Amino acid sequence: MVAPPSIRLASQSEVKLQVITLLANHKPCQTLVIDLLAPLRCIQPDALESLSLPDTLDLQQEVIIFGSAPIWLYACLIDQCRSAPWVATYDLRTQSAVVVCSHTSQYVPGDAIQLELNQVAQPAILIGGPPKSGKSVFSHALQRHLVQRQFNLKTHIYRANWDGEGNHTYETENTDLVEQLRRENNFKLHHQDESDAKIQEFFRNRAAEAEKIRRVIDLTLVDVGGIPDPIKLPVVEQCTHYIVISRDPNRIKAWQTLCSPSLTPLIIIHSVLEERLEIVRTEPYLEVIAGPWIRGQECHVPEPLLEKVMSVVQPDAIESS
Repeated sequence: MVAPPSIRLASQSEVKLQVITLLANHKPCQTLVIDLLAPLRCIQPDALESLSLPDTLDLQQEVIIFGSAPIWLYACLIDQCRSAPWVATYDLRTQSAVVVCSHTSQYVPGDAIQLELNQVAQPAILIGGPPKSGKSVFSHALQRHLVQRQFNLKTHIYRANWDGEGNHTYETENTDLVEQLRRENNFKLHHQDESDAKIQEFFRNRAAEAEKIRRVIDLTLVDVGGIPDPIKLPVVEQCTHYIVISRDPNRIKAWQTLCSPSLTPLIIIHSVLEERLEIVRTEPYLEVIAGPWIRGQECHVPEPLLEKVMSVVQPDAIESS
């Protein structure tokens, strides 16, 4: 990625827009990158009032929109760029730009343009543990604290399971809507015909997506669900480190067995319901008793855990942020 020297802020408090170049089908393509200066859940629609495109964006050329942002922000940017020959949005899982509007015969809406990203695969941390231990809550809190701690560090929670939960589950206060989305998007593959073959294919596909995500994101947090099943090994092997969080000490070993052949242990968390931080050991991995990790409550990730996670981030990612 090559960024021009001039960058204009669209909103000094919430959104930064930057023009860079990405290679698509072996040709340079103008790309509008969205950086949120506040956490995603803190961005408000009134940010659109001061939103303006950078002076360096040329609407006589194609525009690829790249970055994590609310749908309404994407809709506004697509509308502002609609006079360009074509506009596409980046799909992280496939490393392609999906055309959403076009005035040319070269591409039509729905076309996927493969992007070429030269960045080597960056670290990925598998976060495992039995159900009801706070794994997903911890993952979301960790990602939020990392962004707050290291400005512009590109992080992503990749939920490689079919339970219907996603990052939206922890970014909305509408619990009824969350539950509705969870039910509608729970594939329940284990209840379908030819379930074994479908589950194997599912995790092979998730592994391929995880590898592509690692070539864009500085640090990927991977959630593979609550069961340490060897069928998940394709995804496990796309990670570099692992964290286990469990309310039951007897269920940690199974996760260590699943991860140990290929991943480096990073943190073991004995999950508790009271506010607590007790360091059990620091080597060869950090082991702590910590909590609480309860959905709907503000969760604080203690500094020793953040320090341990940041230790796996590549130095150039920290310098660029």
